[in-house]
Amino acid sequence: MKVEKWVVGKTLAGFNVNTYIITSGNKALIIDPGDEAEKIIQVVKNKDLTVEGVILTHGHIDHIKDTKIVSDCFQCSVSIGEWDVPFVKDDNLNLSGILGIPFQKFEIKLKLKENDKIRLNKESLSVLHTPGHTPGGISLKGDQFVITGDTLFKNGYGRYDMPGGDSDKLFESIRKKLLVLPDDFHVYPGHGDDTMIKNEKEFYRLPGA
Repeated sequence: MKVEKWVVGKTLAGFNVNTYIITSGNKALIIDPGDEAEKIIQVVKNKDLTVEGVILTHGHIDHIKDTKIVSDCFQCSVSIGEWDVPFVKDDNLNLSGILGIPFQKFEIKLKLKENDKIRLNKESLSVLHTPGHTPGGISLKGDQFVITGDTLFKNGYGRYDMPGGDSDKLFESIRKKLLVLPDDFHVYPGHGDDTMIKNEKEFYRLPGA
């Protein structure tokens, strides 16, 4: 699988978010289309890709805002962690109400849980349930990479002081689900620069890491 990152956020009240396009052959998955749908759509069309689905790492507005536009354009399903399904319907949970960011509501086709497999051609992603930033936050593990949403950043981690956040669960997710991955795994976070598991193990030095 190939992972490409696109930083978007022109209408997100000062936020930038990493949208990812994962490809295997001419098939693609779009991860967290939070903004600038026209940019993402044009990239996909320029590459002549067939979009198999949109996957959301969690339900905050900066990761979900343009989901309906993108999924409608490509007539594809939308998936999210099962415990974050309420977020896409509740403007307080997804923070769109607090931040004053309007968006078009959409339907969830697949509710993802731990160890689910997402197929793309003959390859697949494994779902890791990584709660703490939100109850249903997920990470997506490929052969040599992991997309971590807002659970794990380069030398940092997501906030846990918003609705559904839990510091104990966040650090358990980091320690038991992510830092146990091989050192040479590439980490693609929801915001900021890429990193490697090895670098984060050295940074955190958490018990059990």
